[in-house]
Amino acid sequence: PLILIGVAVALIFGLYSVANAGLKVEPTLDPTTVVKSYYDALNSQDLETAMSFIADDAVMSYPDGKFQGKEMIQRVVQGWLAGNFRSENSNYRESNGEVRYDYKVYFGDNLVDQDTDGLTIVKDGKIVFDGLEKDKPQ
Repeated sequence: PLILIGVAVALIFGLYSVANAGLKVEPTLDPTTVVKSYYDALNSQDLETAMSFIADDAVMSYPDGKFQGKEMIQRVVQGWLAGNFRSENSNYRESNGEVRYDYKVYFGDNLVDQDTDGLTIVKDGKIVFDGLEKDKPQ
């Protein structure tokens, strides 16, 4: 009987550990999915979701400036969304967390920028850099 109790306790503990193992591990999205999800949120005017993909110390650079830190980036992005920002991205290419893509940026119906060298760097499921190749962190 003592052995059966020991086996039962071990089995119950083992099942408990397996059942709870999933709660301790957060899935990390692949870099391309992070970038697509970020831009999908922006294109849906969902600032809160978009910002959930941004690292606290992220850097963003665009023709109109370079911005560092999640709070500053949020203020800038909020202004873009007020101007009906939209980015059409395609042809995603990822290597070691660096996601490159073709893009067309609009404010309302006005195309304001387009190119084939969009760059977003993702580390640990968060965007740490988004912007111009020349400003890419070393």
